[in-house]
Amino acid sequence: DTLWNDWKGDIELIGQTGTQHRTKDAEDTTQIDHRAWLLHASLGHDIVYNTFLSAEIDIASGDNNPADEVEHSFDGLYGVRRFDFGPTDVYQAMPRENIIAPGLRSVTKFAGKGNLMLGYKSLWYHQTQQDVDSFIGHQVEARLRWQYLDNLRLEFGGAYLNKGDGLEYGGYQDNSVYAYSGFLLKF
Repeated sequence: DTLWNDWKGDIELIGQTGTQHRTKDAEDTTQIDHRAWLLHASLGHDIVYNTFLSAEIDIASGDNNPADEVEHSFDGLYGVRRFDFGPTDVYQAMPRENIIAPGLRSVTKFAGKGNLMLGYKSLWYHQTQQDVDSFIGHQVEARLRWQYLDNLRLEFGGAYLNKGDGLEYGGYQDNSVYAYSGFLLKF
């Protein structure tokens, strides 16, 4: 056995190129170039027989000059953000654009009946305008899944975002607390 046999990793790199309208206004017909990218990487290892710990990083390009002729902000287009930046897609604290987010995630399995996920991310803007703080905040999240019956799985979770100076402006200046519950019924 070598040192790397028990490690698991993942690297994803996405590039975008093309044109887009300068604004989201329906009357806007001005085309500008679009060049953006996203990187997700993780590396983890079983730290005890039932717990897997991984280090992860997500980086998505951003744009700090809306007046130039090129848009560099990554466009997530479609899909849920549950696995990237929060416990559910409804939470949506951070989009997949203009972000640097290193973090840790652990999953502990309980005797085949359920699992507990704990996660932490430090969130930063990839690009900011001058004199704007790039630190978005610290986010912790938790999720408990329990297979109650063969056809019924229960789920409870939440997230807490301790906002940094990069989010001191806008309508939501306070820290964010989010909780949810759900179930999956197979029939």
